[in-house]
Amino acid sequence: GPHNITISSTTSGAAICYSTAATPVCNSAKTGCTTGTLYSAAVSVSNATNLRAIACKSGNNDSSVKSVTY
Repeated sequence: GPHNITISSTTSGAAICYSTAATPVCNSAKTGCTTGTLYSAAVSVSNATNLRAIACKSGNNDSSVKSVTY
């Protein structure tokens, strides 16, 4: 069945971009995503789905992309 996935960052106020289709990319302002979806609530994914996420915040380096398959 589907999994409800919560994504968080240790950086307060960071924007989190996620995607199941491509590598997520933050926008230049680091407030949203040029690739992927801006995370706002738990994401429902089915089995064998690869979920990738990145965190970004103005004035900080972007996080590495985290990839997990459920």
